[in-house]
Parts: sequence; structure tokens; C-alpha cells
Amino acid sequence: MPFALNASTAFISPTKTLEYMAAHKPVVSTAIRDVQRLYAAGVSIGQDHAQFIAMCEHALDETDEAAQARIRTQDALTRAVSWDATVEEMTVLIRQAASRGLNPRARAYLDGGRVVALPEPPIECLILGAGRTGLSAAYHCGKGSVLVEREASVGGWCRSIDDHGFRFDHAGHIMFSNDPDVLALYETLLGNNTRGLMPPRLRELFALPWDARDARNWTRFTRLAPRVYWALPAALRHWPARYFLAQLRKRYGSERTPDSQTRRVR
Repeated sequence: MPFALNASTAFISPTKTLEYMAAHKPVVSTAIRDVQRLYAAGVSIGQDHAQFIAMCEHALDETDEAAQARIRTQDALTRAVSWDATVEEMTVLIRQAASRGLNPRARAYLDGGRVVALPEPPIECLILGAGRTGLSAAYHCGKGSVLVEREASVGGWCRSIDDHGFRFDHAGHIMFSNDPDVLALYETLLGNNTRGLMPPRLRELFALPWDARDARNWTRFTRLAPRVYWALPAALRHWPARYFLAQLRKRYGSERTPDSQTRRVR
């Protein structure tokens, strides 16, 4: 994992580290903070360019005995953070919390009327968090499950934010999977949203269906949209940008610069 060491990688935690160790592969990495802190026992760390290359060469010459010792270490590391271990840890925490009852902060939150009352127990399946995983779990569990989300909208990191008529994506995410069932679910729930804007190579890589009819429909849409846009009066075309700038000026237009001159957003 030849990551550059800079501000962009200072706080990354590469999930591929666990994937490689679970596959029993020898792993060589540059000195990424989390890799050193969490997985140094099962990963060879190159502190500089020359050492990284030397570690790679050493991994290629690894003996069977050394490989078996490495695999035992890697298995111990991956077991400690497996889903089974995570579920066990969460179960302990939930039972401890249930035995103590609600803390003052949780009680104040409930008393503030910001939480919709849950149905009477027993609840067959209680799902915490309406991100992609929680939504998928609720979709498959169906009737009898209750999905709990603290935000005003669902989606987790994949949700969008509406602000004064403008929509902003909270974060960009790509849903990686080659599983036929997962791809079928994407198709059912999202349709063309997962395909039309993707380059052909990515559609092929993720095995997303895309035939001649889809291509024709998408081409028609992309040709029609600009024509409609440019047929609109200029005032209407420019209204969203002007409105957005007006909101910026209203919110931030009174900041003062060090020389006491008023600085406005233009």
C-alpha cells in the first residue's frame, strides 16, 4: 500500500488492510498512522522509499514457515475486529445500558418531544441508524422491524441536504458490489440513477445492466435538457445562481476584514 505521506493521508484508515490480511496476503505499507497503530504486527511498514522497496522484496522471498507465522498473527488481528466480535461487544454495551436505564442526556432528549414513540414491545427487530446498512436491513426484515434514526432524514452519509431551494450532497459514495442480489436491489431502488452518469468502464466493472434502449433514452434526455435550458428566458436561467448569491450575502456579507473595510461575497 504505497500511500504518499501528506496532509491528505494523515488520518486515513485503509480498510483494504483488513481485507488483505483476511485473504492471508503479505502486506507492505508506507507509514500510515492507523496502519502502524492498529496492524503493525501483521503488516510490514516501510518508513521511507528504500525501506518500502526492501520490504516488498522481502515479502516476495517469504518462506513457508514465515508465511504461516504471519497468517496466525493476521488472523488474530482480523478476528478482534470481525463482525462477530463487534456484535458481541455491542451486545454487552446494550445490556449494560439497559440495566442502568436512561442517562440524564437521553431522558432530556426524550422529554423534549423530539423522538417519535416506539411501538409497544415486543419488537422483532430494532435497527439503529438509517444509513445504507440500516435501510437495507429494514428493507429485508420488513414488517415487525423498527428503524431508528437520530437525523431528520435517512441516508446516513449518502443523504442530500436541501437549503433555500438548493440541494447539496452530504458526501459522495460509490456502492461497490458484484453480488447479483445487491445489484438487483440497486436496480429496484435507484434505476438509472446508478447507471446513466457512470462511464462505460465502471458500468462494466460493476456489472450494471445497460443496453441499447437505456443508451437511447439517456441520449435523448441529455440532448433535450440543454435545449430546454437555453430556451428559457435568461432571467429564469440565472435565477438559481442569483438567489444563492443573495442568500450568501444575507448570511455572510457583513464580515469585517482587518482593515475594517466591509467584505462582501460577490
